[in-house]
Parts: sequence; structure tokens; C-alpha cells
Amino acid sequence: MLTAARPELVRVLAAVPLEGRSRLVTMGWGEGASGSAPCLSDPERDLRRAIGGPITVSLVDLELDPERWHGRFITTIGAITWQRGPIGPLSLGRVWIDRSLELLGRRLSKPLPSGTRARITGMLFADRELRCAHQQHHGEPGGYGQGRIYVAQLSAVSVKLEPR
Repeated sequence: MLTAARPELVRVLAAVPLEGRSRLVTMGWGEGASGSAPCLSDPERDLRRAIGGPITVSLVDLELDPERWHGRFITTIGAITWQRGPIGPLSLGRVWIDRSLELLGRRLSKPLPSGTRARITGMLFADRELRCAHQQHHGEPGGYGQGRIYVAQLSAVSVKLEPR
């Protein structure tokens, strides 16, 4: 599982400010960690300790101006959608959710059905150049996830059921 999460781990570490990155490495993230392999039993807690709490952003704001939140630790709420069933890719509106880090610290449980409201916390990636290149080539906004149809990628560290 850790091998599948390594690209996201590297991406999130690169987005974290230098001081926070050093703290995360001390906590067991990354190559320079004190153990032989990264220890990510609770990635959300680690990020909160290293860089502070996430910024609450509405899903509408994420979809309309994703570049504003690029590289930021955020939390948002919305109805999740599964592409190809509960083990396929997950999205929240036009935001693709990468769950590789979240699944490292998660115990096995029943998957949430499509349409369930959830609070998702993680690092958002919405590179303006990547999206501009996609729009220029395909004539539509997007550039992330399967089919490159999503306007941003949220590298989730937690996905929690949200009461209606």
C-alpha cells in the first residue's frame, strides 16, 4: 500500500513549507525519516501538527477558482461520487479525490455509497499551467484525474461522513 501512496506523499511533502516539511520528516514521512519506511498511521493529525489546521473552503469556491487554493491544506464538504463503484476513483463535484494517503491510516470499513455527504480534508493541487494546457488542447477546463476532466485534485488525508 505504501508503494502506491509514495507519489502522493512526495507531492504533498513538496507543497508543504520547509519548516513543516522538516516536522513531517521527523514524524516519519519521507526518505529522511527516522525509521526505515514512512509511518503514516494518521496523516491528517501529522499535517495538523506540522502546518496547522486546514482552511475551510466551500466546494463552489474550489470549482470556480481552484488555483487560489493550489498547494494549500484545506477541508471541504460535499456529496461524493464514485466512478465505477466504491473501489474506483472518487470525486467531489469537479474535484478529483486521490485517497492513497487517507487509506494508509484507515481501518477497513464499509465504503460510503455515492451521494453521501462527506467532509474531505487534504492538500489541493490545481496548477494553472496544467489546466491551461488541457483547455488549449481539449477546449474544456480540467486536467486532473481519470480522463483529465477534473479542475483540481485533492490529495485526501481524511474522508469523514458528514450529517445532513
